Amino acid sequence: MPETHSDDPILSRSLSVAILVSAFLLLLTVAWSLYDEIYGLRPWRSHQRRFASVYSAYLEKTIPQQARREKEVKNSPEYQKLKMEVEAADKEASPRLRAISQESDSIDKRLDALTDRYQEARGKVTALVYNMELAPVGTHARKSRMAAVERAKHEIYTLELPLPNGQTERTEFNYDQLEAEFNRLKARKAELVSAQGEVLKPSKEAREKLDTYFKEKMEGLTEGQLQGLLKATKTLDITIRQINVNPKEPTINNFGSGGLVDRCQSCHLGMDPKLVPLQMTLTKADLGLAKSNAAPFTSHPDPELLKIHDLDRFGCSPCHGGN
Repeated sequence: MPETHSDDPILSRSLSVAILVSAFLLLLTVAWSLYDEIYGLRPWRSHQRRFASVYSAYLEKTIPQQARREKEVKNSPEYQKLKMEVEAADKEASPRLRAISQESDSIDKRLDALTDRYQEARGKVTALVYNMELAPVGTHARKSRMAAVERAKHEIYTLELPLPNGQTERTEFNYDQLEAEFNRLKARKAELVSAQGEVLKPSKEAREKLDTYFKEKMEGLTEGQLQGLLKATKTLDITIRQINVNPKEPTINNFGSGGLVDRCQSCHLGMDPKLVPLQMTLTKADLGLAKSNAAPFTSHPDPELLKIHDLDRFGCSPCHGGN
């Protein structure tokens, strides 16, 4: 038979170039899709990384300044005078506090040795009293059960109780004596707690004066507070920050009835009081971003409002609308 020719392109010419180009375009599409999924659709990731970087740099620059300012306040004559008053009050209270602590420790040890036996005896007597009260008045059963209660109350309990000098004493109690000793120790413990408060009162008042003076003279946060913020910033969890705004409690604008979902702080990290405390003002200039329009990292312009407007409950959108 004569040879026939087919116009089938698969048989007549090679498609390797087309397949190669198609595969290349497919790989590009997959790569773009992954990029868009991870970065393009989640711009808050780069925002949070950038905030952590610029805010950490700002804190590292601010910490030495605040450390010097804190040192100046603490070295001032007024601060040193108040500090000496605190130390004098502590020194005066020390002997009495030591005596209270020693007696309190002795009572605690005595109570530890007494409590289990007392609870055991009380449980036994209470059960017998309850059983007695179930019997009608004047009956033989009631009299018999009353006698059982009296026998339980006169039962002797032998205990090894610690003494303040570290030794122990062997003591015998009936139920009423055991209860009386337990109540006496509890009452004495309460007296010691009250006495400790009175002894500490002058020292507490002196320390409050010292703290008040420091807060009035210290501008901004202390070195320790800034170090804590720096640690939190450097370990910042890169994640979306979502608040469900009163899903069950309608707000004044009825946002809550629909369960408003607020994610503003995923980018506006400077609004978080845990990262930027309310007594701290953070501007673009502080972060070296004065000429940037795409850095939502500043603190709230009205920090007093946030003291009565909990962001964890209200978020941002009820007042600012939101995207």
